[in-house]
Amino acid sequence: MSGKQRAVTLVQHLHRAAKARERRAEPPAATVDRDEAEEALHYPNIDRTTIYRDMERAARLIDGDALQYTNGKLRLDLDAGSLPRKYTADQEGENL
Repeated sequence: MSGKQRAVTLVQHLHRAAKARERRAEPPAATVDRDEAEEALHYPNIDRTTIYRDMERAARLIDGDALQYTNGKLRLDLDAGSLPRKYTADQEGENL
C-alpha cells in the first residue's frame, strides 16, 4: 500500500466515523491519534514515523479547514468544511 493510499484510507476512516456521529445527532467530527491510525490502516509492521507522515499527507490532500493535523492527531470536522467526493466512502466502505 502506497503512502497516498494509506492517507486516503485514514480520510475515509475519519469520514465514516464523523458520519456515524452525525447520524446519532452528535457533532460530525472525528479524531485519530497514531495508535488509532495504525489500527485503522490494518497494516502490520509500519514504522511510527511513517504513520505520522501518512497523517500529515492526509491533511495535505484536503484543501480547507475540514481536515487538520496538529499535535500528532488528525481531526476531521465536517461542520468546518466538506471532503471532495473522491476521498469519501459510502457505508459499505467502497470508494465513491
